[in-house]
Amino acid sequence: MKVEFVTKNTACLPYIKFPRFLLECKLSETTKLLYMQLYDRTQLSMKNEGWTDECGYVFCIYTIKELAGKLHKSTGTVKNCLAELERYNLIRRERMGYNRPNRIYIMVPTEAAAEALTDCQGNKSPLTGETEKCPSGQTESYPMDGQNFIPHMDRKLSPNKKKRIITTEL
Repeated sequence: MKVEFVTKNTACLPYIKFPRFLLECKLSETTKLLYMQLYDRTQLSMKNEGWTDECGYVFCIYTIKELAGKLHKSTGTVKNCLAELERYNLIRRERMGYNRPNRIYIMVPTEAAAEALTDCQGNKSPLTGETEKCPSGQTESYPMDGQNFIPHMDRKLSPNKKKRIITTEL
């Protein structure tokens, strides 16, 4: 990679905005980078038509694999970071159906809510101080990657192809 000194005539490099409130948050560094990536994509959605819902809220669409590739992290890490952002009410995901990526709505905290991010205690929602609630129709064990959740007891297990041989000792 060739490098040069920055001068007055140097063109501005492409960059992603880092919101200042993230500096004070007790979020992991990967989660902060993920939020920045989602915020950047939302800015692009704001400029283009067709990326708002019926209420006028701007959303973006990113698959788990896409995000993992952008951040050079595993899909499991990305899922954990998305869940962390949801716990802090910094994003809201809306399921779009089986095998389709979720709509991701980016939330920006008010000044008071940004201060509350660092004061998270117990099971209180860090931004609002209310008890956390799962999104409608979802439980905490509900997978957020587009897969349907089937309880362990209701799953159809594959039959055991080995025959049991019962031996008796004489």
